[in-house]
Amino acid sequence: MRTILPFVARLGLMLLAGTWLVTAQDFSKVQIKAIPVAGNIHMLEGQGGNIAVSTGPDGVLIVDDQFAPLAEKISAAIEKLDSGPIRFVLNTHWHGDHTGGNAHFGKKGTIVAHANVRTRLAGKSDTPKEALPVFTFTNFASVHFNGEEIRLIHLGPGHTDGDTLIHFTKSGVVHMGDLFTNRRFPFVDLGSGGNLAGLLHDIEAALELIAIRLFAPLQPWFWMLLLTLPLASLAWAGRVPPEAPADRSQHAQGDNAWNLLRLPGLLRLLLVNWLLSSSWDVHSFLVPVLGHERGFSASAIGLVLGVFAVAVAAVRLAIPFLAHRLAERKVLVFAMLTAGAVFAVYPFAHQAWVMGVCAVFLGFALGAVQPMVMTTLHQLTPPHRHGEAIALRSMVINLSSAVMPLAFGLVGAALGATGLFWAMGVLVASGSIAARRIGPQSALP
Repeated sequence: MRTILPFVARLGLMLLAGTWLVTAQDFSKVQIKAIPVAGNIHMLEGQGGNIAVSTGPDGVLIVDDQFAPLAEKISAAIEKLDSGPIRFVLNTHWHGDHTGGNAHFGKKGTIVAHANVRTRLAGKSDTPKEALPVFTFTNFASVHFNGEEIRLIHLGPGHTDGDTLIHFTKSGVVHMGDLFTNRRFPFVDLGSGGNLAGLLHDIEAALELIAIRLFAPLQPWFWMLLLTLPLASLAWAGRVPPEAPADRSQHAQGDNAWNLLRLPGLLRLLLVNWLLSSSWDVHSFLVPVLGHERGFSASAIGLVLGVFAVAVAAVRLAIPFLAHRLAERKVLVFAMLTAGAVFAVYPFAHQAWVMGVCAVFLGFALGAVQPMVMTTLHQLTPPHRHGEAIALRSMVINLSSAVMPLAFGLVGAALGATGLFWAMGVLVASGSIAARRIGPQSALP
């Protein structure tokens, strides 16, 4: 449960019912590691939820405090950062790996949390008085400390019913508790009032905070440049020669888009498109998970995703110059086999540069897919039914985008990231058989 959010990664989510369980652990070997985040904010890694530490002339403020047996080690790590007094302890939610040290640190500073956190902690018979939040709130609170406003924002039930986003406004750091996890699939604690829809909403709100931080400093000329892009696209599109209207006299009365599935090859093409689109999604879904398992930094993981995007853009730019030399079905088969091979290799990539090479090959393969699919779709369907065929394809892809993240979560929970990579690799490589059998245009009206 790594919870400082210095980077944005969009992950698939899954719902896990049940109560929060903490198994017996050996804390004697746990080392507390301090990592600079931004300005005077550090992150302490140990066992459990990460701790944010604000140091400065006003003293020390911490967000969460992990497990009780680690309290002395955490105190020693804080002392190395700043010997000043601990003035405030902010809890993101009530789970023991975030509040276990409250009894220790509550004797040093004021504990602040959402009202539901105090209610749930007070409901446990073994919670000492020192571990209870002294100051509680319901929607919003601010702590002005070490030269910045630290905002505590409750957005409604998510991971639990007492989750708090903690925003260090000057430093540009957001601590999300367990609303964001990057070492396993997110957990919704239904027994503690958690809600999946609320979890999604809370993550979106955090992304908005980050977006504001990223884009607010940009100069007005940048926004003016963005404003001209749609106009430039419109002008460029005006240079495309118009097509003659399709002859709709061939359209049989009572026909609908579903009849298009009778066209030889169209159903196979939609299957191929779905598999390749899912390959794109699973790559974006799993690379941050796998990268963090390998211990890569956020920058390294972002670079892997970045080179994938660059490879996609590069192949899209090259296709117009190579299209007359490419056979669509061969490109689709090649893309599916390449994607399957890359997914087979990815789990063995223990260096960031190896993952980057995999991302480049996958980007080249998947980047060529959409133009080839659209061209093949154009060839398979009668001219007067191209619009219906495109709409049918869009429906299939949108349905996939809605359903597949849940499927990724379920399979990933059972098989892990490696198993999900390999399962998707087998599926997409097997789909090359369907790509080879995509048929010619039919005489279907």
